[in-house]
Amino acid sequence: TCARQAPWESPAMFEIKTELGRKRHCMVLDWRSEVEAGLAILPRWVMDDLGLAERECVQIRGIRLELATYVKLQPHSADFYDAVAMADIETGKLLLQSLQSQVSALTEDTCVPIRVGDQTFRMQVVQLRPQAAVRIVDKNVKAHFKFAVDFEPAPDFADEAARKAFNKRILEKLKSGKDKQESDKLAMEERRQGGRGPG
Repeated sequence: TCARQAPWESPAMFEIKTELGRKRHCMVLDWRSEVEAGLAILPRWVMDDLGLAERECVQIRGIRLELATYVKLQPHSADFYDAVAMADIETGKLLLQSLQSQVSALTEDTCVPIRVGDQTFRMQVVQLRPQAAVRIVDKNVKAHFKFAVDFEPAPDFADEAARKAFNKRILEKLKSGKDKQESDKLAMEERRQGGRGPG
């Protein structure tokens, strides 16, 4: 349970923190009485991004977040730009609409799914203002407000080498982050095993 040191703001926002220190922020979609006490149901894409397994322990606390004024995203693949071109919609507008319809808060160094037509693309949250975690819903959660959405410009699609270089750079960056997460997880498990001592 969270100690209420100050009145809750509406909508109530929460921080999810893994044992490795990975964080995301969100609001509660629904309070369900049938869910066992001490459990929270998270979307699969959130669990995957945090590197969580089923029933893995996390810390959840209430938090105050400022409204977003600026969001910078980076697609995980150059295919995103192809899909946007096919959808014939301005990239910034598509990102703004998709974010507002799918998430309530953003956290730097996490990823979010973005729908383009019938396809879903993963986008890395590169930079946020005014904080490293922000909410993108106002007190009236049904009312949308505007914030600046920036993104890495598309590579020169006429140059196949540029496309491949873009994809390679992004994949290497993501793999580096995933490898570190796996290494940290293994080190934490080894510390747990060492702390148990002989049975």
